[in-house]
Amino acid sequence: MMSLAWPLFRITEQAALAAWPQTGCGDKNRIDGLAVTAMRQALNDIAIRGRIVIGEGEIDHAPMLWIGEEVGNGEGPEVDIAVDPIEGTRMVAMGQSNALAVMAFAPRGSLLHAPDMYMKKLVVSRQAKGVINLALSLTDNLRNVARALNKPLEELRMVTLDKPRLQPAITQATQLGLRFSPSLMVMWRPAS
Repeated sequence: MMSLAWPLFRITEQAALAAWPQTGCGDKNRIDGLAVTAMRQALNDIAIRGRIVIGEGEIDHAPMLWIGEEVGNGEGPEVDIAVDPIEGTRMVAMGQSNALAVMAFAPRGSLLHAPDMYMKKLVVSRQAKGVINLALSLTDNLRNVARALNKPLEELRMVTLDKPRLQPAITQATQLGLRFSPSLMVMWRPAS
């Protein structure tokens, strides 16, 4: 599949930039609407035949980017897409930091079509492919990733949102010696 890394970056950037001027407005629905609209427009500008498999709408009641929605200009590769134009709309609406614009592309049929709910998700580098088991604890998975990368746990970096529901994961990772930084090695978002 052709590289979609640059378009993916640009699309998430457009979603974030659309919401940014309204930071602190107090209206999380306005923030979400701006980001969703910008992401949808940007998706339709690129050469893909995309289908949203994890999207907006069910929880946030967004007007677009629903599961099953077709996006792209109708040319290029067939892809499955997972989106969250703004993860942390309340934080943006309240003028706080720690929000993300999130998107993933994969060849058609290769992303799990999941219901709109919180769930365990781990993203690791290619070198750690195949060592994740969501039936295991975060601690065991982090140890498996470190072993696959032939690195001590202290050299792993974890990226996660600073939300109350994520504090147990942050505590576990910190107790193992992991640090938090912008360089993506492991991302953890547990089920609630």
